[in-house]
Amino acid sequence: MSNKKWWLLSGVIYLILVIGGYSLVTGANPLESGNMHSDHSEESHETFEDHNENASMDHHEHQHDSHSHFGESQSQVEIHIHQANQKLIIHFEDEEGDVPELIETHEKLMHLILVSGDLEEFHHFHPEEVESGTFEKETDLPDGHYYAFVDIHPVGKSYVVEPQEVMIGEHHGESGEMNLQPDSDLVKSKSGKEVELVTTDLNAGESVELAFDLKGETPEPYLGALGHVVIIDERVDHFIHVHPKSDDSTEFEAYFPHEGVYKLWAEFKYNDEGVMAFPFVLEVE
Repeated sequence: MSNKKWWLLSGVIYLILVIGGYSLVTGANPLESGNMHSDHSEESHETFEDHNENASMDHHEHQHDSHSHFGESQSQVEIHIHQANQKLIIHFEDEEGDVPELIETHEKLMHLILVSGDLEEFHHFHPEEVESGTFEKETDLPDGHYYAFVDIHPVGKSYVVEPQEVMIGEHHGESGEMNLQPDSDLVKSKSGKEVELVTTDLNAGESVELAFDLKGETPEPYLGALGHVVIIDERVDHFIHVHPKSDDSTEFEAYFPHEGVYKLWAEFKYNDEGVMAFPFVLEVE
């Protein structure tokens, strides 16, 4: 046999062995269209999915840093609130009935925002943990209908802040008529303090700059920041809790998920007056 025929025969045998070995290991026929590239395609697909997942996680973490919750994803943590003996009792657990660990956000494990049914009253509490998964806060609020928003950061679980209806006292009465009128004047005064709000265009689906001018006053640090802003829409569907863009700033950035009327409370701590909340009503186009 000539050398040329010998090398040709050897090549054919080698090719048969490679194809047979590949089929034995993978169970696939590499001669079928596309199978020779399946590993690469799957790897590319996984990389694409990982990229999207990472982008989604980055977006979620960004939203959590600004504590903006729009109800766009499914919450994996359930909140239960009831009132007893002048206390608000909050219990949380995941879908398996377990209690996830909480991470502190702005120096607290839990922020509890309570607003009256007509959005006239606003309260920002920090309940204390009394046992695993259960927090309590003593209150002396007037009897009536309230909406509660529990802001927490559970480890390893997605969480969306959703309104919880709470009845305080024995006489609940009506929830109150919602009558939000957008402010024509964005300068608010309280106890001798004055705050002016300056915004960029109020457009839904876009980042909106919220700059607060405290008219020469310098706020004290409060929960690790110079201020806090809580925003609730007139339908009480969406809760937005944002913090300043920097440690020494009273400028904020918010994202309004849809057009409509929103009520905003800007909290600042003054050395002589403590924490004060300035309300603003905005209309988003």
